[in-house]
Amino acid sequence: SLATALRQLLQPAGLEQQALEQAVQLAANGNLDLGCALIEKAATDKAVRDIDEALNSAYVARRKAATAGQQFADVALLAQARFPQTLPDVLRPKPCRLSPRQLRLYEDYAKIGRTIVPPTGGSKGTTGTSQDGVARQEAVLP
Repeated sequence: SLATALRQLLQPAGLEQQALEQAVQLAANGNLDLGCALIEKAATDKAVRDIDEALNSAYVARRKAATAGQQFADVALLAQARFPQTLPDVLRPKPCRLSPRQLRLYEDYAKIGRTIVPPTGGSKGTTGTSQDGVARQEAVLP
């Protein structure tokens, strides 16, 4: 912990125990946010390095396809993964671009409001506010 590390660093200074503990507590409490931020940054940097290293072969394959002017599709992943095979055929990814029907589905989904207020009274729709603060009118289906 931060307090333990500070205590070990300050002990050789020859401070009496009460003064040492007070200095350690003040320094630890005053720098707790900084310490947490440094730990979070170090963990994030390590995660990015680990993920980049794990995905490096995929990056190289995509770059090769792009420089050759070809569209990239990881056919091996599509064949072995359990996830795509459980989707209905219309939603299942294929090694080509999305069909117009699939693209419309994703675009329509993106237009849906993020929050919906329960209907009140005889209203035919509900009004909600999305996370970006934009008011949205949603239709209530019977």
